[in-house]
Amino acid sequence: LESLNIPIVFYSVDTFHHESMHSFMAPLFDHILVAQKDYVRVFDDSGTPTTWLPLWAPRYVEASDEKKWPVTFVGNLDPQLNPRRVQFFETLQSRIPIHITRGNYWEFFPFSEIVVNQSVRSDLNFRTFEAMMCGSLLLTERIPNGLFDLFREGEHLVTYSSDNVDEAAEKVR
Repeated sequence: LESLNIPIVFYSVDTFHHESMHSFMAPLFDHILVAQKDYVRVFDDSGTPTTWLPLWAPRYVEASDEKKWPVTFVGNLDPQLNPRRVQFFETLQSRIPIHITRGNYWEFFPFSEIVVNQSVRSDLNFRTFEAMMCGSLLLTERIPNGLFDLFREGEHLVTYSSDNVDEAAEKVR
């Protein structure tokens, strides 16, 4: 990379998983973009200019007036990768009817009244943007990482306290 005669930009998306590796590589780049606002600080000592660039909905999908599911979660429920998420959704499912699946968000979100989001480590994830772009009400954790720099509670989305299944179920009702 050092021998290339063009500006080189690195986009650090899952910095919370790869903080040490990403910060080690930082000096190789001319600029760093960071998806999680709270992790911009990881690159403070690198000497490389760093900017917060949040994620987005990577595929445009029209909202639908036809709603098949009142409440949906689309995502990974592997207990090895995220036991906290598995526990949250198992408990939530015992309190409210919720359609839980894996797959392409565009096959579910446009047809869901509410999309429930739960992050891995308080990350402002793709699901945040995908759900709202598809015309669903987003119910997501109240997290840092720039969520309220971009959106307003009660206007763009509804939030619940992390891991608070009772609050999430009540907001759905």
